[in-house]
Amino acid sequence: MQTYSIITYDYDVNMEKLLIRRLRKQEFEPEIDSSESKKRVTITISDDECLVKLSNALSELILIDLRHLEIARIANALPFTREEKRKLLPRALKSSIQYSDYSKTAKELYDYLTENDILIVEGYMRFRMQDVMETWSVCVDTAAEEQLLHEEYMELMRLLGMFTELRAPATGAVTIIMHPDGSSTITDENEVRIDCAQGNDGGVLSMLIGMAPEKIYIYDLSRGRNSNLKESIKTLFGSRVSCYS
Repeated sequence: MQTYSIITYDYDVNMEKLLIRRLRKQEFEPEIDSSESKKRVTITISDDECLVKLSNALSELILIDLRHLEIARIANALPFTREEKRKLLPRALKSSIQYSDYSKTAKELYDYLTENDILIVEGYMRFRMQDVMETWSVCVDTAAEEQLLHEEYMELMRLLGMFTELRAPATGAVTIIMHPDGSSTITDENEVRIDCAQGNDGGVLSMLIGMAPEKIYIYDLSRGRNSNLKESIKTLFGSRVSCYS
């Protein structure tokens, strides 16, 4: 029999609850004791197979549960408003998933636990998972840069929108169908149809600015793939736009 202590001092989490959930995914329910704060867990296992399951559970706990908290902590240090941080977090979390090597982390945890019976998770992460932590930091920085670029782009759209408001409509109603594959079809009042490939947002916007339609009807079937294009059109043409999905 071997007893291990799993501890966190920095993360405001119920370590007992998180670990039990991850252990159940491994079909493993060992004897567990926890402190009153639930931030220190003592677990007793019987053999090497159980240690493998514990290592797998801790790997998921770190790379899923604590990854969210750590990335939020990194983002919180940025000189952004709370709303800006809220917007960039999903992008940073999504991009960080691809760097989660559960098998490698589980193997490293197994090696550590064969020689140590105390695991302070934040200390382990910062000293033995520096490459992963640095990658998470890069994901946050990249998301922040993308957020700034998006805001600058939307500001440009607002300025162009002021220009389009001053222009008298040159054509009547225009219908835009946004397809599931990300492409779009534009049809004017004379039934002239133009097919636009996925990722050609700039071309679509330039075309609409040149057409200066009196009304734009958007039928969005893209399931979110064309959300940026739709928002840009709405910013450019304001009340002239009606959206349906």
